[in-house]
Amino acid sequence: MKGKRGMAAEQVALLLIASLVVVLIALALLGVFGPIDELLGRASDLEIAVQACNGFAQANLKTSYCSEFYDVKFPGASEKEWVNCEYLNTKNPLENTLGETCIGNPEKSFCDNLKKGKTGTALEKAEKTIVNGETCLVILQELGPTS
Repeated sequence: MKGKRGMAAEQVALLLIASLVVVLIALALLGVFGPIDELLGRASDLEIAVQACNGFAQANLKTSYCSEFYDVKFPGASEKEWVNCEYLNTKNPLENTLGETCIGNPEKSFCDNLKKGKTGTALEKAEKTIVNGETCLVILQELGPTS
């Protein structure tokens, strides 16, 4: 049977270990060791978009290939951007592609929808959103007002 000092030392050691585990979990959740998805072995946003685009191309789903946008971060980029499959193919060649088949300006429609009903800071944030390599503000200025 252990004495009171032995039990106290054991409790202190367990408390220290438990505290260390809690700190490590908190640091991991804050992204100190890298994105949590990578730590857990999950696919990145870019990989998910690539797989979806390959599937759309293989099934010849032109509408989805052109009008579905994915929030991805390219390797070496400082921030995420919204991309469709046609643009993604120019940055990260896909196994299956439909080529340049998108009719009209799907990024303009995406930006229009993003801005709808927003004012002030929310509108500024929407205008700064990057879609297919350009900010919505630039896209909407280049392509003119919505008809």
